[in-house]
Amino acid sequence: MLRISSDRSKIVLVALVYLGVGWLGYLCLNLGSRPAPIWMSAGIGLTAVFLGGKRLVLGVFIGDLLLTFFLGGSWPIALFSALGSSISALLGAQLLHYLRFSATLQRIRDILLLVFLAALLASAVNATIDTFARSWLNTWDWRQFGQSWGIIWLGDSTGILMTTPLLLRFCFNRQSLREPRQPQRFGEALLCLSLLTVVSSLVFGGQQNFLNPDWSMVQYLEYLPFPFVVWAAMRFQTWGAVIANFLVSILALMGLAGGISPFILQAPDYTRGVLILQIFLVIVMSTSLFLSAAITERQQIDRALNETLEREHLLTQVALKVHQSLDIDQVLNTIVEEIRHFLDADQVYIGHCQEGGWAKVIAESRRPQIPPLMGWFPEPELLEELGQLFSLDKLIIADNTAKVQTLPTLKGYYEYLQVKSSLVLPLTVNNQHLGALVVHQYSHPRHWQKSEVKLLEQLATQVCIAIGQAQLYQRVQRLNNNLEREVETRTLELREKVREIQRLYEMKTVFLQAVSHDLRTSIMGLVMLLKNFQCQPTEKVTISRVMLDQVVRSCDRQLTLINALSENHFAEERPLILHRQPL
Repeated sequence: MLRISSDRSKIVLVALVYLGVGWLGYLCLNLGSRPAPIWMSAGIGLTAVFLGGKRLVLGVFIGDLLLTFFLGGSWPIALFSALGSSISALLGAQLLHYLRFSATLQRIRDILLLVFLAALLASAVNATIDTFARSWLNTWDWRQFGQSWGIIWLGDSTGILMTTPLLLRFCFNRQSLREPRQPQRFGEALLCLSLLTVVSSLVFGGQQNFLNPDWSMVQYLEYLPFPFVVWAAMRFQTWGAVIANFLVSILALMGLAGGISPFILQAPDYTRGVLILQIFLVIVMSTSLFLSAAITERQQIDRALNETLEREHLLTQVALKVHQSLDIDQVLNTIVEEIRHFLDADQVYIGHCQEGGWAKVIAESRRPQIPPLMGWFPEPELLEELGQLFSLDKLIIADNTAKVQTLPTLKGYYEYLQVKSSLVLPLTVNNQHLGALVVHQYSHPRHWQKSEVKLLEQLATQVCIAIGQAQLYQRVQRLNNNLEREVETRTLELREKVREIQRLYEMKTVFLQAVSHDLRTSIMGLVMLLKNFQCQPTEKVTISRVMLDQVVRSCDRQLTLINALSENHFAEERPLILHRQPL
C-alpha cells in the first residue's frame, strides 16, 4: 500500500506540475486556441517518465487532458492531445533508456540522443496525433495542416531542449552549484549572464524603446545573444549552456507575448514568425548543448591523460624507490605519502602480518587532524574476517560505509574510527598474505573510480615487492651475522690451536736442546778419552779401571738418553698400553 500510495502521489504531482506550467504559458502568452511556441510541459513530461518510470505516463495523460479541456478544447480533442503527449513522453524516455542515455549530459552522444530522438523524433508523434485530431474534428483548417504540425512539433522540441536539460542537471548535479568557486570565476559567470540578459532583452523586447525603430526590421539582429551563449557553454559547460538557453528562451517568449519580437516584425504573419523563432531556439539550444558536451569531453580526456601521466610517474617513482633502497621503512613511508597526495585521501596506511598470526601498522600518511594508527595492532577477530575476504581474492570497496553490508567486526571498526569511505587491498605473494594497503576517507562518502582501484592494485604489487625484498635482505643479514659469528668462533679456536702448537714447539725445542747437550757432553768425553789413547805410541793401550768405569758410565748415559728420546717419539706416534702385573 505504501508503494501504491507513493506512486499515486508522484502521478498527481506530475499532473499538477504539467497542468500548472502549461496553464501559465498560455496565460502569459495569451495564445487562445493557437499552439504554444515553446511547450515546456513536454520537457516536464519526458523528464518525469525518464526518471520515475513508465507509471508516471498516467500523470502526463491526466495533466494534458485537464489542461486542454480547461483551455476550451472539447473532450475528444483533449483525449487525443493527452494521448499524443503521453505516447511522445513514453517513446522518448524508452528510447533514451534503451540507448543508455546519461543524464549528466557530458557526452556528445547523449546530446545527440536528446536532440534527435527525444526532442525531434518523439515530438513528431504528438504533433501528428494532435494536428490530425484537431483537423479531423474541424477545429483547425486542413490547409494549415503543415504549419500547425510544424509549430506543435517545434514547440515540443524547444520545450524539451529548454526544460529537460535544466531539470536533469538540477536532479543529478545541483551540488556543484554549492561548491566554493574562485571569485574571478564567479565574477565571470555573473558578467556573462548579465550581458546575455541585457542583449537578449534589447534584441527580443526592447528595440522599440531603446533603439531606432527602423532597426526592428534589420535581419539577423536576433543572433546578437549567440556569442554570449557560446561564452557560457565554453566556460561553464553544461550548467552555463542550460541556464543561457533558459534565459534566451524566456526573453524570446516575453518579446513574442508583447508583439515586438523581431521574428514577428520581420515575418509576413504570426505563424511564420513563430516558426522562425522556434527554428532559431532549436539551433541556439542544440549548438550550446553540443558545444558544452564537446568542451566537457575534451576536459575529461585531458584530465584522463594527466591522471594517466601522474599514475605512470607515481608508479615509476615508487618502483625506483623500491629497487634503489633497502630501507623498508623509508620505502613504505614514501609509498603511502605519494598515494595519499595523489588520491587526496585523509589517511593511507600499510598493515603487515607478522610471524605468530598478529599484524601491525608499519607505515602511515594522514592529514594533521586525523588520529594516528602507526604501531596499531588490529584485533584477532578483525584479522580473521579480513583473512576470509582476502582468501577469496576480494577487495573491500566501501563508497559509503554506512550503507555497506560487511562483517560485524569490520563494521564496528568503521564505526569506531568514524570512517565514511574505505578501500582495502590485500598484499599477497605466492598465496601468502603479507598484509593490507588501506585508504580511508573521514570527511564524506566517496565513490572510488576504477582507475584509482587499478592504480592501488599496481602500487600494492610494488609494496609486496618491497616487503619481500626487505624480508630477503633480513634473511641475508641474519645468515651473514651467523656466518660472521661462526668465522669468529673458528678463528678463536684456530688461534688457540696455534698458540698450543707454539707452546709444544717451544717445549720440543727445549727438550731437543737438553737431549742434544747431554748427548754431546757424553760423546765429547768419550771421544777425548779415545783420542788420548790413540796418541800413545805403543800398539797396546792399557786402560785403567777408573777410565774404564768412566767409559761405561758415559755409554750407559748415552743409551739411557737415546732410549728416552725413542720412547717419547714412539708415544707421540702411537700410545702404548701397559699391562702391569705384580711380581
